[in-house]
Amino acid sequence: MKTFYTLVGGLTVGLAYMVLAPVWSGFVLSILWGWFLVPAFHLPQITIPLAIGISLVIGMLTYQVSAQEPDKTYTKRSITIAIVYPLLLLIFGAIVHIFI
Repeated sequence: MKTFYTLVGGLTVGLAYMVLAPVWSGFVLSILWGWFLVPAFHLPQITIPLAIGISLVIGMLTYQVSAQEPDKTYTKRSITIAIVYPLLLLIFGAIVHIFI
């Protein structure tokens, strides 16, 4: 029974990761786009769904397969990177945006 709960929990976390990580990245991209690319290049503001699509395409084109075997540490690290990396970009972007 414990294996069943582990499997269900893993599937739930994996599904949440697959849905929430692109939405979060798209949200951050839309904000950074508005802060930096709109005023610098006079581009139109993009919506969050469009930013999600752009983020997915860029992620697909730049994806690199890791040589190491996936394990629990690798999965936790990738989830952390998917959540923390856009947050750090947003914080850094906000700091830079103050000086523009």
